[in-house]
Amino acid sequence: MKNIQLLLFLLFLPFFSFSQRYLELLQEERINFFEVQREAENYFENRDQGKGSGYKQWKRWEYLHRKDLDDQGYVISDQANYQEMMAYREANAGSPESVGGDWRSLGPSSWNRTSGWNPGVGRIVCIAVEPTAQQLIYVGTNSTSGSLWKSTDGGGSWKVLTDDFPSVMVVWSVSIDPHDTSKVYMGTTGGGVMRSNDGGNSWTTLPGPNGNIRRILVSSQDTGLVFAGSNTGIWRSTNSGNTWTKTHFSAVEDMEFKPGNENVI
Repeated sequence: MKNIQLLLFLLFLPFFSFSQRYLELLQEERINFFEVQREAENYFENRDQGKGSGYKQWKRWEYLHRKDLDDQGYVISDQANYQEMMAYREANAGSPESVGGDWRSLGPSSWNRTSGWNPGVGRIVCIAVEPTAQQLIYVGTNSTSGSLWKSTDGGGSWKVLTDDFPSVMVVWSVSIDPHDTSKVYMGTTGGGVMRSNDGGNSWTTLPGPNGNIRRILVSSQDTGLVFAGSNTGIWRSTNSGNTWTKTHFSAVEDMEFKPGNENVI
């Protein structure tokens, strides 16, 4: 009997080792992101991915760390970041550092109670400010209570713009047209890019870009030139979003014009 149990244990040992492999890799001092990703994908390929399986926790780790890699694919540790910061401070000992700021909350400071456990609460992920007078502000949230908010007095008061939409509007990005501040672009989840020509009072869905629209760039030099980046690629429009051409086919988290040269993104 003992020999049979030992044989069974030895037979299943590779399975147990494989099933825990990606978790073991996460405990290493130097973590290779792509090795962990490969092992995790193999592990969850034919397994339950529901509550309690660990799949959600894995995807959260993957999302948080995929942007913090060195040129060899290793996760940059907190210790390495700290050492880099200290080395920078030592090399720039005579340079002034900002030690504080005049920060204050601009709201919203009230909400209407609903059936949800967190009524009116959302994670703000995008902000657009009209740069001259700096009184016109749009903010968007991407939680399940997400929406787009607008202030015309520098954040003193706010108006929600998406309460009349047929479903909860998860907003990832918002941009003001520098040529016409009444024209606003909003990037959403599932709904693509939407445009308002009247300061957010009404909206039109623009055909073309899809996925989670993470960033919208509107050229300050070329009227009508707009870029939209999402988890499915980048689109370019030369007529304020009426038509689009897909120019990049990989996922995009963020993008910006190079200051002084909008030919470079």
